[in-house]
Amino acid sequence: MARWAGLAVAVCLCGCGSETESLESAGISTPAAASTAGDQASPQFSAKRSSDPAIQALLDEAGRLNGLGQQARALGVLSRGIADFPEVAALWRARAILNSRGGDAASALTDYMQAIRLSPNDATLHDEAGFWMFGAGRQQEALKYLSRAVELEPQFTRALNHLALVRVARGEHSQAIELLDKALLADATLVDARINRGFALYQLGKFDEALQEYDRALERDEKAINAWNNKGLVFFQQQRYNDAAGAFTKCILLNKQNPKYYEHRRLSYEKLGMHAEAQLDARRANDLLRTQALNLEIARRPDRAAGYLARGRKLLAENKTEEALRDFENAVRLEPGSWTMWMARAEAWFAKAEYERVVSDCDRVLELHPHYAAWSLRGDACLKLGRTDAALEDFARAKRLDPGVAEAYLRKAEELEALGQADEANDFRRRATELHPDVKLTPSAN
Repeated sequence: MARWAGLAVAVCLCGCGSETESLESAGISTPAAASTAGDQASPQFSAKRSSDPAIQALLDEAGRLNGLGQQARALGVLSRGIADFPEVAALWRARAILNSRGGDAASALTDYMQAIRLSPNDATLHDEAGFWMFGAGRQQEALKYLSRAVELEPQFTRALNHLALVRVARGEHSQAIELLDKALLADATLVDARINRGFALYQLGKFDEALQEYDRALERDEKAINAWNNKGLVFFQQQRYNDAAGAFTKCILLNKQNPKYYEHRRLSYEKLGMHAEAQLDARRANDLLRTQALNLEIARRPDRAAGYLARGRKLLAENKTEEALRDFENAVRLEPGSWTMWMARAEAWFAKAEYERVVSDCDRVLELHPHYAAWSLRGDACLKLGRTDAALEDFARAKRLDPGVAEAYLRKAEELEALGQADEANDFRRRATELHPDVKLTPSAN
């Protein structure tokens, strides 16, 4: 089932000891993880197909455009459809979904309210609107609409689970357990309901019962990452630090990109006296947090080259050259008059051994801003291409005196020797050894 991206719930632990206060939420499971909210993320933007071909065609076209990343055009299709068919709730609902994904909370709320006005007895619509409000931090409104969804369909397990999430977030754990019991009575296979019930029990201090719920969830789905995370948090609370570290390791094996699992394991390692391992996890967590911050900045301002430049440099440092190049391509596209963007891309081309492209980008840098770094890098590229004289000229402009320049001198010496110019060759060989006594030639790209 597809997931409703971007909506996760975090409720801080209520433990009284400082050692648990640093741990993040016991992780009420990501709401869409098993709550069958997938219809919201589907390309068709509809839980069921419309009987009107014209309406379905609009929904399909909006879904297609959104799938291609053309959200603005998808919104345009839906807006034109609403203008033509203002009484069709499905169109308002679909636009609400796109607006919510795009971060336009005010428009999303308006569209959801209009959809509900047009279809007041649609339990699914009330559930989706309430769930969105919950993710947006509007708990009281979420409570209203999710309660209405359950009134309309008492056995609606997804709405029961979502309503339980709101109750847990409000600290109403006993009421949450009652709702989850109803959901599990209707469908005992609901993994997310098991995880959420375990979390509510944890908040009530019933640790052993909470562990039982997590184990039941894992019996259904051994990859239920929130169950493993929550088990680790219970173990930590019980001072079973080795078990906690094992549970968080399982989380990391399932998802290596979430910094919180490294942070949780770091705290467990510290308790076990494994300080070197704890420091390594701290570095991993900080690195992932930096990546998340860069990704968020690009998502917020996709029209700014600086975000792509910063992320590209990080990726290049991690030897992820292809990904870095994509970011630098965007940076150059957005700011073609900035020499910094061209220089960054030239460095990525060098890492990829695309030396002709390095020369081309450095030429562009030097047109915009004569900078020693461009002469230096172009010199390295020319040396790789066997253009010794050009390399030496660039190294001279860059005022470089290092092993790279020594290699250029040595290569020039061999070229002169091949031409029978022994005296000139010896002069260049002497310069090479003065710079770097152990200088050797590396194969050129030609």
